[in-house]
Amino acid sequence: MNSPPESPARAPADLLPPITQIAYLVEDLDQAVAFWARHLSVGPFKVIRNIQFSTSEYMGTPVDVDLSIALAWRDGIQIELMQHNSEAKSVFNDGLAPVGGFHHVGIRSTDIVADEQKLIAAGMHRLQRNISFTGTETIFFGGGPGVGIVELIQTTDGGSFSEKLKQAALEWDGVKPVLP
Repeated sequence: MNSPPESPARAPADLLPPITQIAYLVEDLDQAVAFWARHLSVGPFKVIRNIQFSTSEYMGTPVDVDLSIALAWRDGIQIELMQHNSEAKSVFNDGLAPVGGFHHVGIRSTDIVADEQKLIAAGMHRLQRNISFTGTETIFFGGGPGVGIVELIQTTDGGSFSEKLKQAALEWDGVKPVLP
Protein backbone atom coordinates (compact mmCIF):
# COMPACT_ATOMS: atom_id res chain seq x y z
CA MET A 1 0.00 0.00 0.00
CA ASN A 2 1.32 3.44 -0.91
CA SER A 3 1.41 6.02 1.81
CA PRO A 4 1.12 9.75 1.10
CA PRO A 5 4.39 11.60 0.62
CA GLU A 6 5.73 13.35 3.68
CA SER A 7 5.53 17.12 3.74
CA PRO A 8 8.83 18.95 3.97
CA ALA A 9 9.52 20.67 7.29
CA ARG A 10 8.22 24.23 7.36
CA ALA A 11 8.95 27.17 9.61
CA PRO A 12 6.01 28.38 11.75
CA ALA A 13 6.00 31.66 9.80
CA ASP A 14 5.19 29.69 6.63
CA LEU A 15 2.06 28.14 8.13
CA LEU A 16 -1.44 29.53 7.82
CA PRO A 17 -3.54 29.97 10.96
CA PRO A 18 -5.84 27.00 11.67
CA ILE A 19 -9.14 26.39 9.92
CA THR A 20 -11.85 27.45 12.36
CA GLN A 21 -14.93 27.69 10.16
CA ILE A 22 -17.00 25.41 7.96
CA ALA A 23 -19.57 27.19 5.79
CA TYR A 24 -22.66 25.98 3.98
CA LEU A 25 -24.66 27.71 1.26
CA VAL A 26 -28.38 27.34 1.94
CA GLU A 27 -31.62 28.28 0.18
CA ASP A 28 -33.57 29.17 3.32
CA LEU A 29 -31.51 30.54 6.21
CA ASP A 30 -34.24 30.24 8.86
CA GLN A 31 -34.98 26.64 7.92
CA ALA A 32 -31.28 25.77 7.98
CA VAL A 33 -30.78 27.40 11.41
CA ALA A 34 -33.73 25.45 12.82
CA PHE A 35 -32.39 22.16 11.41
CA TRP A 36 -28.79 22.67 12.62
CA ALA A 37 -29.98 23.69 16.10
CA ARG A 38 -32.56 20.93 16.54
CA HIS A 39 -30.88 17.99 14.86
CA LEU A 40 -27.16 18.75 15.01
CA SER A 41 -27.07 20.55 18.37
CA VAL A 42 -25.37 23.63 16.95
CA GLY A 43 -26.30 26.98 18.42
CA PRO A 44 -27.28 29.48 19.35
CA PHE A 45 -26.91 31.24 16.01
CA LYS A 46 -26.38 34.93 15.48
CA VAL A 47 -28.29 35.82 12.33
CA ILE A 48 -27.13 38.82 10.31
CA ARG A 49 -29.45 39.66 7.43
CA ASN A 50 -28.75 41.50 4.20
CA ILE A 51 -25.11 42.31 4.77
CA GLN A 52 -24.03 45.19 2.61
CA PHE A 53 -20.40 45.60 1.72
CA SER A 54 -18.48 48.84 1.29
CA THR A 55 -16.33 46.93 -1.21
CA SER A 56 -17.13 43.72 -3.03
CA GLU A 57 -15.39 42.41 -6.13
CA TYR A 58 -15.75 39.09 -7.88
CA MET A 59 -12.91 38.05 -10.19
CA GLY A 60 -11.65 41.65 -10.07
CA THR A 61 -15.00 43.21 -11.06
CA PRO A 62 -17.08 45.26 -8.58
CA VAL A 63 -20.34 43.54 -7.62
CA ASP A 64 -23.32 44.42 -5.45
CA VAL A 65 -23.74 41.35 -3.23
CA ASP A 66 -26.54 40.91 -0.68
CA LEU A 67 -25.80 38.09 1.76
CA SER A 68 -27.47 36.88 4.95
CA ILE A 69 -25.54 34.67 7.36
CA ALA A 70 -25.98 32.76 10.60
CA LEU A 71 -22.99 31.98 12.82
CA ALA A 72 -22.67 29.52 15.71
CA TRP A 73 -19.94 27.47 17.37
CA ARG A 74 -19.73 23.80 18.28
CA ASP A 75 -16.66 22.14 19.80
CA GLY A 76 -14.13 24.66 18.50
CA ILE A 77 -15.56 24.96 14.97
CA GLN A 78 -17.69 27.83 13.76
CA ILE A 79 -20.57 26.88 11.51
CA GLU A 80 -21.59 29.54 9.01
CA LEU A 81 -24.85 29.24 7.09
CA MET A 82 -25.11 31.62 4.13
CA GLN A 83 -28.06 32.67 1.97
CA HIS A 84 -27.28 34.65 -1.18
CA ASN A 85 -30.05 37.20 -1.75
CA SER A 86 -29.05 38.88 -5.01
CA GLU A 87 -28.55 38.01 -8.65
CA ALA A 88 -25.06 39.55 -8.70
CA LYS A 89 -22.48 37.06 -9.94
CA SER A 90 -20.33 36.05 -6.97
CA VAL A 91 -18.55 33.21 -5.24
CA PHE A 92 -21.96 32.37 -3.75
CA ASN A 93 -23.65 31.56 -7.07
CA ASP A 94 -20.90 30.80 -9.59
CA GLY A 95 -21.43 27.05 -9.45
CA LEU A 96 -18.16 26.24 -7.64
CA ALA A 97 -20.15 25.04 -4.63
CA PRO A 98 -23.70 23.70 -4.57
CA VAL A 99 -26.61 25.49 -2.90
CA GLY A 100 -27.65 23.23 -0.06
CA GLY A 101 -24.16 21.99 0.66
CA PHE A 102 -20.63 22.68 1.81
CA HIS A 103 -19.22 25.96 0.47
CA HIS A 104 -15.84 26.73 2.09
CA VAL A 105 -13.52 26.50 5.05
CA GLY A 106 -12.58 29.69 6.83
CA ILE A 107 -9.30 30.83 8.35
CA ARG A 108 -9.08 33.78 10.73
CA SER A 109 -6.13 35.92 9.79
CA THR A 110 -4.26 38.68 11.57
CA ASP A 111 -2.23 39.45 8.42
CA ILE A 112 -4.51 38.90 5.45
CA VAL A 113 -1.94 40.19 2.94
CA ALA A 114 0.73 37.70 4.04
CA ASP A 115 -1.77 34.85 4.26
CA GLU A 116 -3.09 35.67 0.78
CA GLN A 117 0.46 35.36 -0.56
CA LYS A 118 0.79 31.92 1.04
CA LEU A 119 -2.39 30.71 -0.69
CA ILE A 120 -1.27 32.17 -4.04
CA ALA A 121 2.12 30.49 -3.64
CA ALA A 122 0.22 27.22 -3.07
CA GLY A 123 -1.46 27.62 -6.47
CA MET A 124 -4.77 29.15 -5.41
CA HIS A 125 -6.27 32.30 -6.92
CA ARG A 126 -8.48 35.05 -5.59
CA LEU A 127 -12.15 34.64 -6.42
CA GLN A 128 -13.80 37.36 -4.37
CA ARG A 129 -12.93 40.07 -1.86
CA ASN A 130 -15.42 41.77 0.45
CA ILE A 131 -15.08 44.51 3.04
CA SER A 132 -18.11 44.99 5.28
CA PHE A 133 -19.17 48.36 6.62
CA THR A 134 -17.77 47.25 10.01
CA GLY A 135 -14.36 46.76 8.38
CA THR A 136 -14.23 42.95 8.32
CA GLU A 137 -12.33 41.81 5.23
CA THR A 138 -12.89 38.44 3.61
CA ILE A 139 -11.11 36.98 0.61
CA PHE A 140 -12.21 33.74 -1.07
CA PHE A 141 -9.73 31.57 -2.98
CA GLY A 142 -10.13 28.63 -5.33
CA GLY A 143 -7.99 26.51 -7.58
CA GLY A 144 -6.10 24.37 -5.16
CA PRO A 145 -6.09 20.69 -6.07
CA GLY A 146 -8.61 18.86 -3.89
CA VAL A 147 -9.14 21.92 -1.72
CA GLY A 148 -12.31 23.66 -2.89
CA ILE A 149 -12.85 27.20 -1.63
CA VAL A 150 -10.85 28.76 1.22
CA GLU A 151 -11.82 32.03 2.91
CA LEU A 152 -9.46 34.33 4.81
CA ILE A 153 -11.22 36.43 7.44
CA GLN A 154 -9.71 39.49 9.12
CA THR A 155 -11.84 41.38 11.61
CA THR A 156 -11.32 44.79 13.15
CA ASP A 157 -12.56 43.79 16.61
CA GLY A 158 -9.66 41.50 17.50
CA GLY A 159 -11.99 38.50 17.60
CA SER A 160 -14.27 39.74 20.42
CA PHE A 161 -17.50 39.08 18.45
CA SER A 162 -16.37 35.54 17.71
CA GLU A 163 -15.44 34.96 21.35
CA LYS A 164 -18.92 36.11 22.45
CA LEU A 165 -20.46 33.55 20.10
CA LYS A 166 -18.15 30.81 21.43
CA GLN A 167 -19.20 31.65 24.99
CA ALA A 168 -22.88 31.63 24.01
CA ALA A 169 -22.41 28.12 22.57
CA LEU A 170 -20.84 26.90 25.83
CA GLU A 171 -23.81 28.22 27.82
CA TRP A 172 -26.53 27.18 25.34
CA ASP A 173 -29.27 24.97 26.74
CA GLY A 174 -30.58 23.97 23.32
CA VAL A 175 -33.84 25.86 23.69
CA LYS A 176 -33.61 29.11 21.71
CA PRO A 177 -31.73 28.57 18.42
CA VAL A 178 -31.20 32.28 17.68
CA LEU A 179 -29.51 35.00 19.72
CA PRO A 180 -31.27 38.36 19.98
